[in-house]
Amino acid sequence: MSDETDDELFEITDFTNASPWESFVSTIEDILQQWGLTASTYSADSGYWPQHRKSEKLSYVGHNFIVSLHVSGEKK
Repeated sequence: MSDETDDELFEITDFTNASPWESFVSTIEDILQQWGLTASTYSADSGYWPQHRKSEKLSYVGHNFIVSLHVSGEKK
């Protein structure tokens, strides 16, 4: 292998969810990633957070849930 290949970072997507719970958790993780939420995005040191709301509906074993994000727009 070349040094260039060794230094590259890559992400492995696991398409094998063994249980409904793992699928549910994976769906929540996907939603948060789509919203661009990371530890550094909404930390207390990040300054001003623009006001906005987002929500997404999902279900788990016949129960419906809503994952919501509410940002007040206040400086932290």
